[in-house]
Amino acid sequence: MMDKRLTTKKDDIFEAAVYLFYMKGYSATSIRDIARRAGGNSANIAYHFQHKQGLLEYCFTDFFEGYINGIEHIAEQLTILGPRECIIKYTKFCLSYYREKYLLTRLVLREISVDSSLNREIYTTYFSKEKFYINLFLDVGKNRGEFKKVNPSIFVMQLKALLNEPFIQAQYFIEVWQIFPNELHFINTYQKEIERFLNDCIFTNDICPVPV
Repeated sequence: MMDKRLTTKKDDIFEAAVYLFYMKGYSATSIRDIARRAGGNSANIAYHFQHKQGLLEYCFTDFFEGYINGIEHIAEQLTILGPRECIIKYTKFCLSYYREKYLLTRLVLREISVDSSLNREIYTTYFSKEKFYINLFLDVGKNRGEFKKVNPSIFVMQLKALLNEPFIQAQYFIEVWQIFPNELHFINTYQKEIERFLNDCIFTNDICPVPV
Protein backbone atom coordinates (compact mmCIF):
# COMPACT_ATOMS: atom_id res chain seq x y z
CA MET A 1 0.00 0.00 0.00
CA MET A 2 2.85 2.36 0.83
CA ASP A 3 4.48 1.73 -2.56
CA LYS A 4 1.24 2.66 -4.33
CA ARG A 5 0.99 5.93 -2.42
CA LEU A 6 4.60 6.75 -3.15
CA THR A 7 4.12 6.06 -6.86
CA THR A 8 1.09 8.32 -6.96
CA LYS A 9 2.99 11.06 -5.17
CA LYS A 10 5.90 10.69 -7.58
CA ASP A 11 3.53 11.13 -10.53
CA ASP A 12 2.01 14.21 -8.90
CA ILE A 13 5.45 15.74 -8.41
CA PHE A 14 6.44 14.92 -11.98
CA GLU A 15 3.30 16.53 -13.44
CA ALA A 16 3.75 19.62 -11.26
CA ALA A 17 7.40 19.93 -12.33
CA VAL A 18 6.57 19.64 -16.02
CA TYR A 19 3.95 22.36 -15.72
CA LEU A 20 6.12 24.76 -13.72
CA PHE A 21 9.34 24.14 -15.65
CA TYR A 22 7.44 24.97 -18.80
CA MET A 23 5.41 27.91 -17.52
CA LYS A 24 8.05 29.61 -15.33
CA GLY A 25 11.28 28.14 -16.68
CA TYR A 26 13.61 25.74 -14.92
CA SER A 27 15.73 28.40 -13.21
CA ALA A 28 12.73 30.38 -11.93
CA THR A 29 11.02 27.30 -10.47
CA SER A 30 11.85 26.35 -6.90
CA ILE A 31 11.45 23.06 -5.09
CA ARG A 32 8.87 24.74 -2.87
CA ASP A 33 6.88 25.80 -5.95
CA ILE A 34 6.78 22.20 -7.16
CA ALA A 35 5.90 20.80 -3.75
CA ARG A 36 3.10 23.33 -3.32
CA ARG A 37 1.55 22.51 -6.70
CA ALA A 38 1.91 18.76 -6.12
CA GLY A 39 0.21 19.03 -2.75
CA GLY A 40 3.18 17.67 -0.83
CA ASN A 41 6.39 18.93 0.66
CA SER A 42 10.04 19.24 -0.28
CA ALA A 43 10.89 16.00 1.49
CA ASN A 44 8.75 14.06 -0.99
CA ILE A 45 10.74 15.52 -3.86
CA ALA A 46 14.05 14.70 -2.18
CA TYR A 47 12.85 11.14 -1.57
CA HIS A 48 11.93 10.48 -5.20
CA PHE A 49 14.29 12.73 -7.18
CA GLN A 50 16.99 13.95 -4.75
CA HIS A 51 16.98 17.50 -6.13
CA LYS A 52 15.59 19.78 -8.83
CA GLN A 53 18.18 18.69 -11.39
CA GLY A 54 17.11 15.11 -10.77
CA LEU A 55 13.55 16.12 -11.58
CA LEU A 56 14.60 17.72 -14.87
CA GLU A 57 16.58 14.62 -15.79
CA TYR A 58 13.52 12.50 -15.03
CA CYS A 59 11.45 14.68 -17.38
CA PHE A 60 13.93 14.07 -20.17
CA THR A 61 14.17 10.35 -19.43
CA ASP A 62 10.40 9.91 -19.34
CA PHE A 63 10.05 11.65 -22.70
CA PHE A 64 12.92 10.02 -24.57
CA GLU A 65 12.48 6.47 -23.26
CA GLY A 66 8.94 6.40 -24.64
CA TYR A 67 10.03 8.19 -27.81
CA ILE A 68 12.86 5.81 -28.67
CA ASN A 69 10.86 2.73 -27.68
CA GLY A 70 8.18 3.78 -30.15
CA ILE A 71 10.72 4.19 -32.97
CA GLU A 72 12.35 0.86 -32.12
CA HIS A 73 8.97 -0.85 -32.33
CA ILE A 74 8.50 0.54 -35.84
CA ALA A 75 12.01 -0.53 -36.87
CA GLU A 76 11.26 -4.09 -35.73
CA GLN A 77 8.54 -4.21 -38.40
CA LEU A 78 10.81 -3.06 -41.24
CA THR A 79 10.99 -6.40 -43.04
CA ILE A 80 7.21 -6.76 -42.84
CA LEU A 81 6.09 -3.23 -43.62
CA GLY A 82 8.91 -2.01 -45.84
CA PRO A 83 10.83 1.29 -45.53
CA ARG A 84 8.12 3.49 -47.04
CA GLU A 85 5.45 2.46 -44.55
CA CYS A 86 7.97 2.56 -41.69
CA ILE A 87 8.94 6.18 -42.30
CA ILE A 88 5.27 7.13 -42.57
CA LYS A 89 4.57 5.32 -39.31
CA TYR A 90 7.55 7.14 -37.76
CA THR A 91 6.01 10.53 -38.59
CA LYS A 92 2.58 9.42 -37.37
CA PHE A 93 4.12 8.20 -34.13
CA CYS A 94 6.00 11.47 -33.58
CA LEU A 95 2.91 13.64 -34.02
CA SER A 96 0.77 11.34 -31.87
CA TYR A 97 3.42 11.14 -29.15
CA TYR A 98 3.93 14.91 -29.15
CA ARG A 99 0.19 15.40 -28.79
CA GLU A 100 -0.10 12.81 -26.01
CA LYS A 101 2.73 14.45 -24.04
CA TYR A 102 1.93 17.96 -25.21
CA LEU A 103 3.32 20.06 -22.35
CA LEU A 104 6.30 17.76 -21.77
CA THR A 105 7.07 17.87 -25.49
CA ARG A 106 7.09 21.65 -25.51
CA LEU A 107 9.32 21.70 -22.43
CA VAL A 108 11.80 19.18 -23.85
CA LEU A 109 11.99 20.75 -27.32
CA ARG A 110 12.71 24.12 -25.71
CA GLU A 111 15.25 22.90 -23.15
CA ILE A 112 17.08 20.60 -25.57
CA SER A 113 18.30 23.63 -27.53
CA VAL A 114 20.43 24.78 -24.58
CA ASP A 115 24.06 23.71 -24.49
CA SER A 116 24.46 21.67 -21.30
CA SER A 117 26.07 18.45 -20.12
CA LEU A 118 22.63 16.86 -19.76
CA ASN A 119 21.69 17.75 -23.33
CA ARG A 120 25.01 16.49 -24.69
CA GLU A 121 24.28 13.17 -22.99
CA ILE A 122 20.86 13.13 -24.66
CA TYR A 123 22.47 13.78 -28.05
CA THR A 124 24.91 10.88 -27.68
CA THR A 125 22.33 8.39 -26.44
CA TYR A 126 18.74 8.90 -27.50
CA PHE A 127 19.30 11.04 -30.57
CA SER A 128 22.05 8.73 -31.76
CA LYS A 129 19.57 5.86 -31.63
CA GLU A 130 17.02 7.88 -33.55
CA LYS A 131 19.66 8.70 -36.17
CA PHE A 132 20.50 5.01 -36.52
CA TYR A 133 16.90 4.03 -37.20
CA ILE A 134 16.21 6.89 -39.61
CA ASN A 135 19.36 6.02 -41.55
CA LEU A 136 18.23 2.38 -41.56
CA PHE A 137 14.90 3.32 -43.13
CA LEU A 138 16.66 5.53 -45.69
CA ASP A 139 19.30 2.94 -46.60
CA VAL A 140 16.81 0.13 -47.07
CA GLY A 141 14.49 2.38 -49.06
CA LYS A 142 17.32 3.52 -51.32
CA ASN A 143 18.63 -0.03 -51.84
CA ARG A 144 15.14 -1.22 -52.78
CA GLY A 145 14.65 1.66 -55.19
CA GLU A 146 11.71 3.03 -53.19
CA PHE A 147 13.52 6.18 -52.07
CA LYS A 148 15.23 8.83 -54.16
CA LYS A 149 18.85 9.63 -53.50
CA VAL A 150 18.83 12.51 -51.04
CA ASN A 151 21.26 14.10 -48.65
CA PRO A 152 20.24 12.34 -45.39
CA SER A 153 21.20 15.21 -43.10
CA ILE A 154 19.28 17.79 -45.16
CA PHE A 155 16.27 15.49 -45.45
CA VAL A 156 16.21 14.89 -41.69
CA MET A 157 16.61 18.61 -41.01
CA GLN A 158 13.55 19.33 -43.17
CA LEU A 159 11.51 16.45 -41.74
CA LYS A 160 12.30 17.26 -38.11
CA ALA A 161 11.47 20.91 -38.71
CA LEU A 162 8.05 19.91 -40.03
CA LEU A 163 7.42 17.57 -37.09
CA ASN A 164 8.70 19.84 -34.33
CA GLU A 165 7.77 23.35 -35.40
CA PRO A 166 4.04 23.24 -34.50
CA PHE A 167 5.00 22.31 -30.94
CA ILE A 168 8.02 24.58 -30.57
CA GLN A 169 5.99 27.59 -31.77
CA ALA A 170 2.65 26.38 -30.43
CA GLN A 171 1.75 29.64 -28.71
CA TYR A 172 2.33 31.59 -31.90
CA PHE A 173 0.10 29.31 -33.93
CA ILE A 174 -2.59 29.30 -31.24
CA GLU A 175 -2.66 33.06 -30.68
CA VAL A 176 -2.12 34.27 -34.24
CA TRP A 177 -3.51 31.55 -36.50
CA GLN A 178 -5.92 29.78 -34.14
CA ILE A 179 -4.20 26.47 -34.87
CA PHE A 180 -4.13 24.09 -31.91
CA PRO A 181 -1.34 21.48 -32.23
CA ASN A 182 -2.74 19.46 -29.32
CA GLU A 183 -6.03 18.78 -31.11
CA LEU A 184 -6.61 15.51 -32.95
CA HIS A 185 -8.07 17.29 -35.97
CA PHE A 186 -4.83 19.22 -36.45
CA ILE A 187 -2.74 16.05 -36.12
CA ASN A 188 -4.79 14.22 -38.74
CA THR A 189 -4.74 17.16 -41.15
CA TYR A 190 -1.05 17.87 -40.65
CA GLN A 191 -0.12 14.21 -41.16
CA LYS A 192 -1.43 14.48 -44.73
CA GLU A 193 0.91 17.41 -45.34
CA ILE A 194 3.83 15.45 -43.92
CA GLU A 195 3.06 12.59 -46.30
CA ARG A 196 2.82 15.07 -49.17
CA PHE A 197 6.34 16.22 -48.31
CA LEU A 198 7.58 12.61 -48.24
CA ASN A 199 5.99 11.90 -51.61
CA ASP A 200 7.57 14.98 -53.18
CA CYS A 201 10.95 14.71 -51.50
CA ILE A 202 11.91 11.09 -51.14
CA PHE A 203 9.41 8.48 -52.38
CA THR A 204 9.74 7.02 -55.88
CA ASN A 205 6.92 5.36 -57.78
CA ASP A 206 8.48 1.95 -57.23
CA ILE A 207 7.20 -0.12 -54.34
CA CYS A 208 8.89 -3.45 -53.73
CA PRO A 209 6.71 -6.26 -52.38
CA VAL A 210 7.48 -7.09 -48.77
CA PRO A 211 7.98 -10.68 -47.61
CA VAL A 212 4.82 -12.43 -46.47
